[in-house]
Formats: sequence, C-alpha cells, structure tokens
Amino acid sequence: MLLKTIPGGFKEEKEVHRRFQHQRFPRTEQFKPGPDLMELIGKPLLVSVNPETVEAISGHNQSGKAMTNLKCSREWKAWVDGLALYCRTDIAKLIDRGLILVAKAEGYEKEVPTR
Repeated sequence: MLLKTIPGGFKEEKEVHRRFQHQRFPRTEQFKPGPDLMELIGKPLLVSVNPETVEAISGHNQSGKAMTNLKCSREWKAWVDGLALYCRTDIAKLIDRGLILVAKAEGYEKEVPTR
C-alpha cells in the first residue's frame, strides 16, 4: 500500500533509506512504522495488509523496474482486493490477466513483454 509520494528521485530515496535505516528490514524496501517515519508520511495510523511494514519507493524499485500506482476509491480498492482473493492471486497478476484479456478483445496484437 502506497502511503505517500515525496518529490525527487534516487538521491532523495537514498536519503530516506539512510535516515530510517534503523527501521529497515534487511535487503528489502520495507520499514517498520516508527513514530518518526509515520510523522514524515503524515499518517498517524497505519492500515495495510501487513501493518508491520512501510515501503519507500520512487518511480523505480532497486532492481530498476518501473512502478505504477492507481488512484481509486476505497470501495473500488476493497472490490479489487476481494476479487484478487477470490481468484487466489495478487492484484498485480490480476491486473496483468485483465489487461491481456482487454488487449485480445480489442484486437491489440503486440506481444506482451515480460513484467
């Protein structure tokens, strides 16, 4: 769950990682939600699938892969979460499947690249 975006790039992301290294889970982009981190993101309460973690990301993750965020209502998010659970998959794979079906239905024939 994305809690906040901060303007900047890799330099600013690196600074966040340095500043909160004491709360970072080793070899991940996730952090334990301490008071100073929650103050930075302006979230007094953390509501997430895994309330033990907060993830710091920019437009790309450490492996260089691009990230995409979707803005939606809480009701739509709950619906998508429920559908993913019903389909026994995660949201990213569910979106992949949906996009491939739409591409086929629309006659878009360009080969699907690896994600």
